[in-house]
Amino acid sequence: MLGGQLEVGVTVLAGNYSSTMSGMPSGATFSGAASDSMTAFGDLFPLAALKWARGDHNFMIYTAANVPVGNYDVNRQASVGLGYWTIDGGGGYTYFDQGTGHEFSAVLGFTYNFMNPYTAYQSGIDMHLELSASQYVTERLSIGLAGYYYNQITPDSGAGATVGPFISRVAGIGPQLGYNFSLGGRSASLSARGYYEFSAQNRAQGWNTWLTFTVELGPFGQKVAQSP
Repeated sequence: MLGGQLEVGVTVLAGNYSSTMSGMPSGATFSGAASDSMTAFGDLFPLAALKWARGDHNFMIYTAANVPVGNYDVNRQASVGLGYWTIDGGGGYTYFDQGTGHEFSAVLGFTYNFMNPYTAYQSGIDMHLELSASQYVTERLSIGLAGYYYNQITPDSGAGATVGPFISRVAGIGPQLGYNFSLGGRSASLSARGYYEFSAQNRAQGWNTWLTFTVELGPFGQKVAQSP
């Protein structure tokens, strides 16, 4: 399409989400803590991306969404689903030299969050930048660093926004490991990333880890900018 490669997909999440909250009421002489855990299916994340390859340089534009079909309970501290719709869009660039094994990727996107109908709370528009640099040590195995920066650019709103604008931001950086292989004659990959989050404002920080497994349904093609 338009001289590029069209990619359409959907991500399905399932797992356990646990949360512990503690604090001391203003003026009180005691502190308390509450914990909750939920194991269930999460939301659906459809994605459409258009990619172009020009030698070692690869470009991408994409649009994605969050479809709130996952398990969400407004009365619980832990929920796997978000409970509201989101739309995300942006572009990306990847430099990949097959001869040297050098790879660098950057994806910049913006997310619009719709109103949460259960809480009458609407989060502001946010900007997110994902960066990745890696070196292929073998034809299939790569190691490197990954990072991201999240910054909210408009305030929260709605009748439920009783604490005001609640502008948030956070940054993260950490190691990544990737392995490409063949599964039933199709190209597949397994990657792991760990982020140490810092410089947070109105947002959780600490260690954040991701394990991603991907199988391509079409024929193997040249490596292009990675979707977020």
